[in-house]
Amino acid sequence: MSIFKRGRTYWFNFIFHGERVQQSTRQRNPNVARQIESAYRTKLAKGEVGITERKPVPTFSVFEKRFREEMRARHAAKPKTVVYYENSLNRLLEFEPLRDLRLDRVDEDLIASYVMKRKIAKKRNGKTIVVATVNRELEVLRRMLR
Repeated sequence: MSIFKRGRTYWFNFIFHGERVQQSTRQRNPNVARQIESAYRTKLAKGEVGITERKPVPTFSVFEKRFREEMRARHAAKPKTVVYYENSLNRLLEFEPLRDLRLDRVDEDLIASYVMKRKIAKKRNGKTIVVATVNRELEVLRRMLR
């Protein structure tokens, strides 16, 4: 049992399935606070509190297929838009650290490393890629993560 006093009331704090649970018992008596914590743990174990299991987060390469199909269906009347999304997705998939990463693990450092890699990349004609191109690829990534 892990209760503690904050001000004049007791709170409980514990880990349940890897997630921290912390709430006020609104009680000043430590014995009653322990009982409330115990009752809350029981409700959690029975699934009565409303906390549901999260679905597993897909990797970028798995979700990319679903996103690609969604864009084809949504923009069926605009073939150039579909080509735009597909080209951007292909460029994003070329970046190996992103390809096998779960979507909830995409962070600012990874995006910054992607931007640096794309800035030093060359086109077929030998010129460097302009910033606007990289920004449009990041726009597709943002749309995927929404």
